[in-house]
Amino acid sequence: MSRDKNYQHLLNSKRWKTLRQWKLEQNPLCELCEREGKVVSAIDVHHKITFVGKGDKTAKYAYDYGNLQALCKECHQAVHNIRKSPI
Repeated sequence: MSRDKNYQHLLNSKRWKTLRQWKLEQNPLCELCEREGKVVSAIDVHHKITFVGKGDKTAKYAYDYGNLQALCKECHQAVHNIRKSPI
C-alpha cells in the first residue's frame, strides 16, 4: 500500500469512505473466498487496477465501483503480496 500523501488524502476523503461503505454493504462477503465456496466477511475494499501514479486518471480508477473488490483481510494481503513478488 502506498504511503503517498495524495493516496492517503483520497482514502480519508468523504467520497471514498462513502463508496467503500457502499461496496461493503453490496458485497458483505469476500469475493475471492466466495469463489472457493467459503463464507468469510469482507472488511477491506481493494482496487483491482491501482490508481497510484495514474496522474489525471486517478479519479477514474479510485472511484470506479467496477474497479473495486470486497475482500477479507487475508485475501487482501495475499493480493498485495502477489503484486510485490518478483517475476
